Amino acid sequence: YIVEYEATLAGIYNMTALVNGEQIGNGPWPVEIVSTETSATESDVAGLSLLARAGVADSFTVTARDQYGNQNLDIPGRTPGSVGAVFTVSLDNAEIDMSHVGDGVYEVAYSINGAAADYLITISLGMNQLLEETIVVAPGPASVLTSTMTGQGTAASGTAGEPAAMTIIARDRFGSNCVEGGESFTLAFTSGPAGADLTPPAVQDVGDGSYTTEFALETAGNYQISVTLDNVPISGGQYTRSIIAARPDASGISLSSHTESVVAGQVGSVMLTLRDAYGNAPVFNRLAEQEQFSAVASAGSVEISSTWCPASVSVKPDQICTVNNQDGTFSVLYSFSRADDTSPYTLAIQLDRQQAQVGQDLLVDVVGGVVSALGSQVNPDGQDLDTNAGVLQEFSIVPFDPYGNLVTDIAGMVDKVFSVAAATEVGRTRVLADASVSVDMVACGNA
Repeated sequence: YIVEYEATLAGIYNMTALVNGEQIGNGPWPVEIVSTETSATESDVAGLSLLARAGVADSFTVTARDQYGNQNLDIPGRTPGSVGAVFTVSLDNAEIDMSHVGDGVYEVAYSINGAAADYLITISLGMNQLLEETIVVAPGPASVLTSTMTGQGTAASGTAGEPAAMTIIARDRFGSNCVEGGESFTLAFTSGPAGADLTPPAVQDVGDGSYTTEFALETAGNYQISVTLDNVPISGGQYTRSIIAARPDASGISLSSHTESVVAGQVGSVMLTLRDAYGNAPVFNRLAEQEQFSAVASAGSVEISSTWCPASVSVKPDQICTVNNQDGTFSVLYSFSRADDTSPYTLAIQLDRQQAQVGQDLLVDVVGGVVSALGSQVNPDGQDLDTNAGVLQEFSIVPFDPYGNLVTDIAGMVDKVFSVAAATEVGRTRVLADASVSVDMVACGNA
C-alpha cells in the first residue's frame, strides 16, 4: 500500500498506521512539516509608521512566510531567513539597515534624510512586491547649522533704551522649517560695556517652530551676543551689537554749578552737559539737528526770557543767552540789572523738544555794583540846606550803582570818594567853604 498525504501547517506530527484496528510496527512515527518557499503575498510587515520626522531613526519588521502562512523558521541545514528569494526595501533619501534576527524575522532600521515631503516606500520579495505605502515626513529636530534669526535685535547697531525684537526660525538639518516647538533656544550677552545690565531676556516658544524675544540695552557701547540651541551657537548666532546714545533727555542732562550771586550788570553762567535718559553722552555731530534750550528768569512781577546767541555774545543787563558750545554742551549766560527790590531771581531751563524742565530751579542773587555818580542821589529827603555862617549843616548822599541799585557793600565804595565843593561870589571875589564827607555804610548805605 502507498499512502500519500499533504500537510499545510508546519509543525511536528505523530503518524500511526493501523490494520483492522491494530497498530502496525513501532508507531506512532514523528513527522516534521517545515515551511516552504517564502511567499510575497503571505509575508507580513509590522510596526511601519506612515508618519516620520526627517533625520529621526525608526524601524519596522518583515516576517517571511510561505504560501500557507507558515513562518520560515530557522532549520538546520537551510539558510536562515527567507526561502527562495530576498527581501528588499526601497525608500528615497533614506539610510536603511535590514538584518535577520531569527526565524524569518527581519528588522529594518531607517531614517529619511531629506526635506519634509511625502516619500514612497516599497518592500519586495525578489521580483514580487510585498508592500507599497506613502510615508509623510515632517521636519526633524532643529539644527544649529540651518536655524536662523530675524528682526531688529539682529542688527549690528542700535539705540540705547530702544526695544529690539528678534524671531528665531528653527529649521532641521535639511533646511525645512520646524512646525512645532519644544527646542531650547537661548539668547545671552556674553560681554558688554562697564556697568551694563547683562541679564539675558526670556525666549518665548511660540509653538510653531518659531521663538521670540525682545531686549533693550541702556548703556552705550559694544555687546557680544550669543544665540544658542542646546548651548551651541546657531548659524550667525554670535555677533556684536553696538549701542549708541539716544537723543538727549531732560531727565539725564546735567547742570554744572551755576553763578549763585552776581553783581548787577555782570554775567553769570551755568553749563548743560547733554545726556540721554540713561546717562549716555551723545556723540556730537555738528551736521545733525541741534537741540534747543530756553530759559526764563523771574522775580516778583519781572520775567526775562532767553534768546539764542552766538558764542562770542556780549550779554547785556536783563538778558539771558543760550549758547551751543558745539561740543555736546550748552551754556546759559545771564545778567540782571535790578537787585534791591527783585533779587533773588528764579532761573528755569527747558529742553524745547520735550518741553520739559532740565534740573531744578536755580536761584540767582543780584547785588548792587560799584557806586556811580550817575545813579547816586544828593539830599534825597529834600531837607533845607540853608544855614548860618559858621554853623555846621549836614545832608545825605545816597550811593547807587549805574542801574539804580543801592550800594550796601563797602566793596562797592572801594577807590570811590565823594567830595563836596561849596562856593559863592562876593563882588568879584570867590569864597570857598570848608566841607568834609564821612562814609557810614551801616546806615542803610547812606553816606
